[in-house]
Amino acid sequence: MIDVTDHPDVDDLMLASDAAVLDYSSRRFDYALTDKPMVFFTPDRERSLTE
Repeated sequence: MIDVTDHPDVDDLMLASDAAVLDYSSRRFDYALTDKPMVFFTPDRERSLTE
C-alpha cells in the first residue's frame, strides 16, 4: 500500500489502482465503472444486523 492522502485528484488514483477498499462513500459507484475489484470496509455491519 502507498499513502496517497495528499494526492490532489482522486480520479487519477482510481485509474492507477488495482483494487479499492471502500466504505459507504458514493465513490463506490464511480469505482464500479472501472470494473476493478472492490472490498467493502463495513465495521458496523454485524452490529446493525443484530440490533
